[in-house]
Amino acid sequence: MPSTPPVTTRPWVASLLVALAALASGSWTVVGQWWAYAAFGLIPPALGLPQGWPPLRLAPLGGTTWTWWAIETVGAFVMIVAVWLWTRAGRRPFLTPLWAVIVGVTLGNLVRIIGTSVIALHDLRTFGVAVLGTVLLSLLWGLVLGLVAATVHRLMAPVARG
Repeated sequence: MPSTPPVTTRPWVASLLVALAALASGSWTVVGQWWAYAAFGLIPPALGLPQGWPPLRLAPLGGTTWTWWAIETVGAFVMIVAVWLWTRAGRRPFLTPLWAVIVGVTLGNLVRIIGTSVIALHDLRTFGVAVLGTVLLSLLWGLVLGLVAATVHRLMAPVARG
């Protein structure tokens, strides 16, 4: 019975793609174009939920505060580190980065919604609904970004010769 050769994983591939996606979503040029052509992307922020994955910027964008910038930056770093650790621990070249990105985006967005809830003084019911909505949207956005990262990761994963 033929066996599948083991594949070595490179955690930096998925982590770098997630970091580049966070940098791109932190750019007003990218975000402005996205909102102009895909207005459905404005629905989650209108409901008080995070849009996409956590952005990474050097300074606050527009009229946002330094506190909000810090929350988003921590969320982006949580996402990138989670992807790195999950991918490093896995052995499957496609499923490992896919799940890593889904988990990373979800954890990063949970940091964002917890920060938002603290700042907005949400009551327990509003907090629960916000967390549930964030998890559901994060699973969707994580799947979209995860499919891209997993495909690139799989294409770059060398097969170990034994």
